[in-house]
Amino acid sequence: MQAFVSDTLAASADQTYFRSDNTAHLCRIYYKVFAGGDEYRFMFGNTVDSTFADGSHSVANMLCGEWQISDARVGVVARCGMENPAESEKFTDILFEGASYKNILPGESFFTDTVKIKAESGEYLCVEYSFKGKKLPCHEEIIIPTFVMENDAWVRTPKIPVPLAVQVKREVKKRFCFLGDSITQGIGATHNSYSWWCAVAAEKLGREYSFYNIGIGYARSSDAASDAAWLKRAKDCDICVICLGTNDLLHGRSASDICRDITRVAGVLEKCGISVIVQTVPPFEYPPSAAENCKKVNEYIKNTFFRCFDNTAFLCEGDDVASPVYGGHPCDEGCAVWGENIALHIKKCL
Repeated sequence: MQAFVSDTLAASADQTYFRSDNTAHLCRIYYKVFAGGDEYRFMFGNTVDSTFADGSHSVANMLCGEWQISDARVGVVARCGMENPAESEKFTDILFEGASYKNILPGESFFTDTVKIKAESGEYLCVEYSFKGKKLPCHEEIIIPTFVMENDAWVRTPKIPVPLAVQVKREVKKRFCFLGDSITQGIGATHNSYSWWCAVAAEKLGREYSFYNIGIGYARSSDAASDAAWLKRAKDCDICVICLGTNDLLHGRSASDICRDITRVAGVLEKCGISVIVQTVPPFEYPPSAAENCKKVNEYIKNTFFRCFDNTAFLCEGDDVASPVYGGHPCDEGCAVWGENIALHIKKCL
């Protein structure tokens, strides 16, 4: 049976919010297609998913203001770079319950109408629309091409409300979700390269599955444990791979609190019938106290969860979690090592 499933390995989220002038702005965002198909839909939301930076600007579950999306359309291009938007030869309109615009209320989430457009694996979907409002969601640390029109020229910016999901109608064996922070999102890998560890793993596992990346920079396990807008998106899958804890450690949270929150996240998903694979907290340039807590959390994870993947075995020397071999945000080489090894592990779990 066919269903709508994620068709990009790019992470996209309502990471925080930005202020705008309540006039219409035209924007574009480019998503690399994973499997391809001929019928798509797009999800938008209006709630901040996770705590941003130190939490002084925005926190998880904060509602954004009312805003409007209009004149949306989508085209297909062969490729797109980070600095220069590519032009599609043909665009197809995206509608909202048959209308050309939609007013989005605080806390609302929705899917667009389905769009008949054919895209092949490796091509890019160019999603274009106008937005206006005063307080709008955005993915401040997004690492794929996003632009806004200014003075008749496309200018690169993260300050646009982006789709939370790009879905295609196709049949798959299993739906995977990757739930994590900036390391899962792909920060550290080359921007727009689709070489982050979960993208590498997806390529190794193959197109008989779908993969949904909801990694968000600065995200904490406590944000996911609140069981709100962010975790809700993870519930629409069959297998969820969790990699959380780094930002909790960097902000001084105790090992017991982190263990509690990761356990709660796994438990909420398992109650929904989702199989969970919990990863150890990856190595980072932790201060001494955080490094000790990291070891405690990782021992708990390895002793508690039946499906567990110890990424530290590949990402640091010995047990020194404060000295990552490939950087705290793994480079392309580190992501390749991580992705290939977790793909092998996942295959054993299937």
